[in-house]
Amino acid sequence: MRMRTNVDPGIVALDAQAVSESLRLVTQATTADLARPTPCADWTLHGLLRHMIAQHYGFAAASAGDGDLARWRPRPLGDDPVAAYRAAAECVLGAFAADGVLDRDFPLPEFTRGLMYPGAQAISFHFVDYVVHSWDVARTLGFPARFSPALLEAALSVARAVPGGEARHEPGAAFAPEVASPGGSLLDQIVANLGRSPRWRPPGTGGGTPGPRRRAISSGSLFEEQIGYARAVVDGDWVHVSGTTGFDYATMTVSDDVVEQAGQCLRNIEAALAEADCTFADVVRVRYLLPDRADFEPCWPLLRRWFADAAPAATMLVCGLADPRMKIEIEVYARRPVA
Repeated sequence: MRMRTNVDPGIVALDAQAVSESLRLVTQATTADLARPTPCADWTLHGLLRHMIAQHYGFAAASAGDGDLARWRPRPLGDDPVAAYRAAAECVLGAFAADGVLDRDFPLPEFTRGLMYPGAQAISFHFVDYVVHSWDVARTLGFPARFSPALLEAALSVARAVPGGEARHEPGAAFAPEVASPGGSLLDQIVANLGRSPRWRPPGTGGGTPGPRRRAISSGSLFEEQIGYARAVVDGDWVHVSGTTGFDYATMTVSDDVVEQAGQCLRNIEAALAEADCTFADVVRVRYLLPDRADFEPCWPLLRRWFADAAPAATMLVCGLADPRMKIEIEVYARRPVA
């Protein structure tokens, strides 16, 4: 029996991007990280990597018409888990790059025995899996997963086509029941649709479990490069966002209007918080720094729109700033939500 479905004709390229992102993330893992818990219930990073490697080899075999279930069995990671993952990723990327792969039928015995899947549909399964598994690895290590909006739109379409209902509750189901994620990002919606909580974080360091690592976030501002600092630092559950001004960091230009500067400050902060998997709702303290106290009140309506829901502790200071064009600087502290 053969299934049919409509799939994005660029699915091979999309899948390659997802696998490449998973490889970028896996290469940042250390031996100590292998013991970390992951968003996949009952799997440490070690177990997740074994599963991911087995899937790569299983799909690569299926692309050649090989339906032997043994191709899907997990194998030891060996002395170099990163190298083992890279070899598996390169294997499946090479298999999917073959001429005519979309016109082939794939046996997927790990999914359903006796059923053949059109190449495009089978690769779409692999694609959405590696968007989600990239997120799994990223969240485990405390790094962001980076995908283009176009890729995420395509992945969300595939995720929404995955059957839900009682099948998700059966033993051995590929995905857990859908999790609510109102107002979440595209990636949040994808992982929630496939049974992950977008708010999942590794447990704390109690009981010997490795906790989230410290990492720096850059906005690409020339100031960061020239002075030697980060736009934000994630340290465990805490996110410290540096004093941020109204420069558009892409063009290094700044408005003469203080309210416009404040708006750009907040957009710059929003981008840093997003890299740390936070929003303004997670902000617990804000500091406003202005050279001219008279410039503060015109900003109040704008600040209220951004901060009213969080209602953080706040301080306003009158002081000189590094550049005479700067009329306001804002710094925030946030605490990342725990699932």
